[in-house]
Amino acid sequence: MKMRQKNKTTGETSIIGTVVAAICIVIYLVSLVQAAVRFYLSVDQQKIQADYDFQSIGNMVSSEGARGFMGESFIISINNILASGKTIEAVIVFGPSVEYAFEKQRGNTVTWINDSPRFINKFSINTQGLYRSFSFENNMNVSIQAAARVFSYSEISKILKETLILILIGFTLAFFTMLLQLLLGSTEETVGTEETTPLFKHEFAPVDIRVSEPVNVRVNEPVNVHIQENVNAPQTAKTPQTVYTPPPVQTPQTVYTPPPVQTPTYEPITFKQEDAINEESGPKGLYSPRSHIGWEEYLYDRLNSELHRCASTEKDLTLLMLEFKSKVDNFQFKDAAQEAFALFTSRDLLFEKGEQGITVIMPGIDLETGLGKAQKFQNRIKEKLFAKNSADDCIYIGLSSRAGRLMNAERILLETNEALQKAKTDSDTSIIAFKSDLEKYRRFIASQNPARS
Repeated sequence: MKMRQKNKTTGETSIIGTVVAAICIVIYLVSLVQAAVRFYLSVDQQKIQADYDFQSIGNMVSSEGARGFMGESFIISINNILASGKTIEAVIVFGPSVEYAFEKQRGNTVTWINDSPRFINKFSINTQGLYRSFSFENNMNVSIQAAARVFSYSEISKILKETLILILIGFTLAFFTMLLQLLLGSTEETVGTEETTPLFKHEFAPVDIRVSEPVNVRVNEPVNVHIQENVNAPQTAKTPQTVYTPPPVQTPQTVYTPPPVQTPTYEPITFKQEDAINEESGPKGLYSPRSHIGWEEYLYDRLNSELHRCASTEKDLTLLMLEFKSKVDNFQFKDAAQEAFALFTSRDLLFEKGEQGITVIMPGIDLETGLGKAQKFQNRIKEKLFAKNSADDCIYIGLSSRAGRLMNAERILLETNEALQKAKTDSDTSIIAFKSDLEKYRRFIASQNPARS
């Protein structure tokens, strides 16, 4: 009867725990879903408010700009709107020849690149749709672009606090349920121990069963059995001594001859087969096993990342490409890659270029310094790998640099490759550097990206 009551209590506790766990899961899910929905609605409301504030700035520019562009009244009006607005963080005014920047908090939203203001790329800043052009007297065109804050930190703080309260409620409910189950479990264990005590105790002495030691029986040795005379027996009953010697046991000997071992033969893998295997399997790991430098497939993404980092810190970057004049084997290519690592000291910025070339990313290096490094690298390759043909240059090299420009990996790769092709056809030198004109480059970019109306 008591055992049935115990099982019944355990089952009820298990059901209660399951129900409470389900309730806690529902509370967690509801809190997360409502937080996500409220967060989305807050961002959407912030974008609507940003459009409204930007329209106010546009109306002010239309009215004040007609009176006097970039006059004292014009500047005061923009600063007042930024100070009173809830979403707009910064405004850039593009005049006929000069660009002006206005910020709510200086240095937080706008950065200057070559005396030109640009918005800082942040996750919390939105510039999409916040652009407008104006036409004033004397055919003067003025454009404005604004950057708005996507998140309302006060609203997000409120959402997080309320979500945390719901999660704490579920956690408290789960904690007290677990504590109740532990208390009920300890009580049931005490009752169960008292019930399992036997009515009668039978004590038995332990039985010591010891196995005797094994007996050694020698088959090959004869066994001698001696029967001695009995002293008290009559003399007529004397028994002669008999000795029984069993014949020796002959053990047949079997000779086992193992089968001959066949040694498999292996054909050596040539470098061409190894390269074919690597090409079929594709890039694996950070470095290529052929040269112990980066795979060519990883160059584009790493170059884009380094260009972005150098642009944000206003540093230069130089890209170097080299190709061998004559075909080299895998040993020579690996030695050339090791020489590149010894000179440029950063293996993760070295990449293969086809089967006969190497690409080097040099962040923080201008074009003149890059040319010096290219000449030094050419001399090292000539001395250590091509001593027999030291009279001729053994490699072609092409270079290009960022030179204060905002550019992507595709553009600088195109310029560097053009310099490399020029080096192949130039009879005077085998090192060519692409040097850009900043003003021409800006006009080229402006022609590729016409102003939005």
